[in-house]
Amino acid sequence: MEALETKIRDEYVSFVSENHKRPHSIAQFMESLEGSTPDFHRYFQDFHELDKVIWKGYFEQTLQEIYKTEQELIESGQTPYDAEEKLKSVFYFLVEILKHEKDYVTFSFKNADNKVFTPSFLTFFQKNFEHFAQELILQGTDSNVIASRPIISDYYDNLIWGQILFILRYWVQDESPEFEKTDVAIEKGVTFVFDIMRRNVFDSTFDFVKFLILQK
Repeated sequence: MEALETKIRDEYVSFVSENHKRPHSIAQFMESLEGSTPDFHRYFQDFHELDKVIWKGYFEQTLQEIYKTEQELIESGQTPYDAEEKLKSVFYFLVEILKHEKDYVTFSFKNADNKVFTPSFLTFFQKNFEHFAQELILQGTDSNVIASRPIISDYYDNLIWGQILFILRYWVQDESPEFEKTDVAIEKGVTFVFDIMRRNVFDSTFDFVKFLILQK
C-alpha cells in the first residue's frame, strides 16, 4: 500500500472502532486527514469498498503468515502442514490478526447487510479464500486426506467457506478468556469438515459395490 492509502485505511478503522459508526462523509473524513475527496477516490470508490479491501488485507496477512511458517518448517527439516493442519492454522492466524482490530471487526458483523449468508464486506476476502480452498482441496486429494467424490467434491469449498463464516461470527461473540472457546470451536469445526471430506466407510462400501458390479 502507498503511504496515503495506508493512512486512510488505518484512520478509517480507528474512527469506526472509536465511534462504532462510519464517518458521516468522505469529504469530512478526508478533511480530518488534511486531505481531499479526490485523494480518497484514488484508492477507493466509497467506504463500503474500503471495508472490502480491509478484509481482503486480513486474509492476505494470514496467508503470508502461513507460507512463512511452512517455509520455516521446510528449512528446519520438518514436515510441512498437511491440508487439515493448514486450515486450522489459517483460522488461528486469522483470529490472531483480527484481535488487533476487534472493535472494527465486531462493527462489521453487527452492521452486516447479510447476517445469515456472506456479507458484502467479505466479497474480496471470499474470492481470495476460494483460490486458497481449491489449492487446499487439491493438496488433500493428492495426499488422500480428502476423498475425491463425484459431484460432492465440487461443494467442498462451500463447506470450508461456511466453516470460516461460522468461526468469524463465533469469535465476535466470544467473551471467554483469551478466546478459549473459539480455539475449541476451530479444533472441532475443522475436524468436522475433514471428517466429511476424508474417506470413510461409505466410500469403502461404494468402492466394494462398484467392484462387485464390474465383476459381473
